[in-house]
Amino acid sequence: MLRASTVAKWKPVITGYDPQVETIGQYCARKGIESKKYYHYRKLLRELDEPQHIELVPLEVVDASSSRSTSIRINDVPVTYAPDSIDDQELSRILRLCRDL
Repeated sequence: MLRASTVAKWKPVITGYDPQVETIGQYCARKGIESKKYYHYRKLLRELDEPQHIELVPLEVVDASSSRSTSIRINDVPVTYAPDSIDDQELSRILRLCRDL
């Protein structure tokens, strides 16, 4: 997240560029900034303006209270595992794979 002071400093610089007048390289040279920083802050400011896209994945938890395993269904992919047989990192990887199917 950008600080308010950073936004206040860079927003006028980014919005002040007019492609019909000069190139970004010329604009940055005239302003005394590196074009690399211009591109960096332009990207960060665009990300602030764009709404974050959050996609929910359908998840169904199967009741298995009497069982020693956990069963879930992600994007219609059944996943069953024993909680003590898999570490969190591996389970996270499996969930990401199912999400992307």
